[in-house]
Amino acid sequence: MFVDNTVIYNTSYNPQKLQDDLNAPQSWETSWKMEFNPLKCEYMNFSRKRTKGAESQYILHNVQITEADGVRYLGVKLESSFRWNDN
Repeated sequence: MFVDNTVIYNTSYNPQKLQDDLNAPQSWETSWKMEFNPLKCEYMNFSRKRTKGAESQYILHNVQITEADGVRYLGVKLESSFRWNDN
């Protein structure tokens, strides 16, 4: 079984804090005999800056998670640049 529609929010500028938050649910997975599928996981940094900062790499179950520029969440399209249109 896999866990669907789970979101981890993190407001820290520290990439290690997000990695720690990704590591934390592993005991929950063991207890409930479920697993997050890292191939279906994405992360997104929200910023209005024109240039991106240093690239971060996040790992879940020894698999690197890909960065997304936009995702749909509860029917709302969220974009890393805070734009509200698809242009």
